[in-house]
Amino acid sequence: MANSTLPPGTAPIKPQFLLSLEPRAIPDDDAAEGSTSYTNTRSDAAIGGEDIEEGGRKLSGAQRKKYAKEDRKKQRGANKGRRFQKVRDDLELCFKVASGRQCEFGSECRFTHDVPAYLAAKPKDIRFPSSKDLSDSPPFVRLPDVEMSESVDAIRSSLDLTTTCALFEYTGECKHGLKCRFLGSHVVTKEDGELELVVDEDKKARVAASETEVNFIDAESLRKIRTKK
Repeated sequence: MANSTLPPGTAPIKPQFLLSLEPRAIPDDDAAEGSTSYTNTRSDAAIGGEDIEEGGRKLSGAQRKKYAKEDRKKQRGANKGRRFQKVRDDLELCFKVASGRQCEFGSECRFTHDVPAYLAAKPKDIRFPSSKDLSDSPPFVRLPDVEMSESVDAIRSSLDLTTTCALFEYTGECKHGLKCRFLGSHVVTKEDGELELVVDEDKKARVAASETEVNFIDAESLRKIRTKK
């Protein structure tokens, strides 16, 4: 065994666990968070106390102080460097038309009322198996036996008749209507070829009697309250 220069009872530390005494650059937290620091946004002229010009004229001290205060107010708060996005359909269908109701705006509505065009552009339904399709043996989910025919028109190409809408299964209706990504579970084809939403009146009545929220204001009442007279 090699002789050790350490005193008895001292446990040596491996070199890879030793901290270096060399100075290191401190990371800029504001740059990592999207440059939200006010001090990083000020110009060199403002830091040096020189006059700031706007529109060809110099600003007084009070005006510079006012702009600095407004700048600090804009930079105040969290998540200034984050961007939030909302997923929308390529063709926006009116929510009332999607629910099978009449839109009071008619042709002036900013959303489309063309149901066939919306269904043709709508993404395919999400496959969501029901509890009866689940099992304890591989592959644990029973695959659908019926496949969509290639001759199906564009309107029904997005439908998956084997999927399950959890909201419809529980309440008897789906508030999203034709916009639901599980539309195939609560829609039928009428004799004229158009699609019709399905409503389970028994489930709907049971939920209305037992679990419907009482302290609730409908959309029409909310619109009247918010509209200025």
